[in-house]
Amino acid sequence: MKIGILSDTHNDSDMTQRALSEFRQRGVQTLFHCGDLTSAEMIKHYQGFEVYFVRGNMDRHHVQSLKTAIAAQREAHWLGKGDTVELEGKLIAITHGDREGVFENLVFAEPDYIFTGHTHRRRDQRVGPTRLINPGALGGVNYETRSICILDLSNDQLDVIQL
Repeated sequence: MKIGILSDTHNDSDMTQRALSEFRQRGVQTLFHCGDLTSAEMIKHYQGFEVYFVRGNMDRHHVQSLKTAIAAQREAHWLGKGDTVELEGKLIAITHGDREGVFENLVFAEPDYIFTGHTHRRRDQRVGPTRLINPGALGGVNYETRSICILDLSNDQLDVIQL
């Protein structure tokens, strides 16, 4: 199973559309969004995908509208500040990465993967049994080229796609 990882879209509809188009072309149907959508208006772009969303620091003023928009989509899931999901026998933790306590609690669960955003910098690092992945950012401050990731859970292969 291939899953898509994206983060920090910051209301950038054009980059979000490009990213979602890449996922569709590559047959990815399940996405993990690591926070900073920045407005509920962005949720409409994700129709047709199963998506797990977490709250980013820039989402703090839009939490209720985000939760309402996500609840209106059949295959969208709101995971608050962070949580775990099991897919294909793998435990996946997701958080934005701006709250140390949330991150530490997720690490304590010893997941196979932890997905984060927040830094706007790509990361792929193994720490003990856990692989930490940050796909980079699609919007906001631009430290690196815009990017997303596709992870194949069957063979642990990560593809970084620069847009």
